[in-house]
Amino acid sequence: MTEMSKKAKVNNGVSPATHGAPKVSEAKQAAKQSTQRRCLVCRSKGEKSSLLRFAILEGTLLFDLRMRVPSRGYYVCANRTCLKKAWEGKLAYVLKQQANCQLLEQNVDDFIKDHLLKALERRYREFFVAGAKSSKLLTRIEVVEQAAKQDRLVAYVIASDAGRSTRQKYEQNARRKGSNCYGILPKDVIGQLLGCGSRSVLGWLDCKLFRQFESLEQKMLRLTKDDLAFNDRKINK
Repeated sequence: MTEMSKKAKVNNGVSPATHGAPKVSEAKQAAKQSTQRRCLVCRSKGEKSSLLRFAILEGTLLFDLRMRVPSRGYYVCANRTCLKKAWEGKLAYVLKQQANCQLLEQNVDDFIKDHLLKALERRYREFFVAGAKSSKLLTRIEVVEQAAKQDRLVAYVIASDAGRSTRQKYEQNARRKGSNCYGILPKDVIGQLLGCGSRSVLGWLDCKLFRQFESLEQKMLRLTKDDLAFNDRKINK
């Protein structure tokens, strides 16, 4: 068989399932781009889950906490700078009188404190319940430590009022393992959510729920970085 005929045979042997298919890296890149959105204020791109979504429902502009309202979304960075600019006219300008913008008549700081953060915290608490039910959020300290030894743990959740020695121990463990520490709720609130006694340390296994939890906590911290009460981790029950 000639060299040319060998090449022809190889080329003709490409299966229909793979012929013309995009490379894996291209497919991953396309999938990543599909989850990214642009802030309408600063025009920077970010993961959809890291932004705040506003949408129009029955002619009224509202904050879409779960990002499920079946209409076009308007995304804003989860920080006070972009929110203030959105409130100063950017959102109303983009909407061009398409909706009732009564939401924007509220002072932006009041909206963040009285509506936005409370909604985000309700959602944040839901992740504790969902994580425990799915066994992706480990709630017993011996199980958490065993998962860490097996390199299955991706993050610790440390209660905001955990003792200094406890916090230092698990933050050190996290640094050694290359994982992270989260947590903005006191231990008795965590216990109430889980239906058990107070809990100082929990652990997340890698899953979609954890990534949503992580993104949500980061949003809350960005929105409250100038709020000393929040940064002292004094969340009310």
